[in-house]
Amino acid sequence: RKSAKHQLPRGLRYSIIQRDGAKCTLCGAKELLQVDHIIARVNGGTDEESNLRTLCIDCNIGKRIAEGENGRGGGFVASA
Repeated sequence: RKSAKHQLPRGLRYSIIQRDGAKCTLCGAKELLQVDHIIARVNGGTDEESNLRTLCIDCNIGKRIAEGENGRGGGFVASA
């Protein structure tokens, strides 16, 4: 059974991670990387490269908590 969650093509995910230097664009971590939609798809965001960035799992979870699981609400700002 396929997951209902939208998944980016592997080639696109690889391209975004390589573009971002294989590190989280918020904290610089180099492990457990994921590709994140800057503007969530549920809010009209697209799969265009300009709307995608690499985040580590911790920053991505933090973003989801800050915005709510459905991608709505406030933003997430990482401290320097």
